[in-house]
Amino acid sequence: TFAAWHRVLDDGGHLLLALPPGQEVRTLDSDLAGEPIETVHLVLHDPAQVLEALAGAGFTELEWYRRGPVEGETDPERFFVLCRR
Repeated sequence: TFAAWHRVLDDGGHLLLALPPGQEVRTLDSDLAGEPIETVHLVLHDPAQVLEALAGAGFTELEWYRRGPVEGETDPERFFVLCRR
């Protein structure tokens, strides 16, 4: 949980998250980055809920952004958050 991460970080310590944005669970069952896999459940995260949960755990948001698609990646978007304890 974010509260556990907040507890173990030193004062002023930074946390950087990179998450797939969204509100669903995707199931991958053939390959991941070109490698065969059994089954992986990819949980997408609502950016507003992530920011709210980080603040609730005591983190101070420094910066966030949502990156669009990058050619060759399986996930079309990424949500980045930099925060501090």
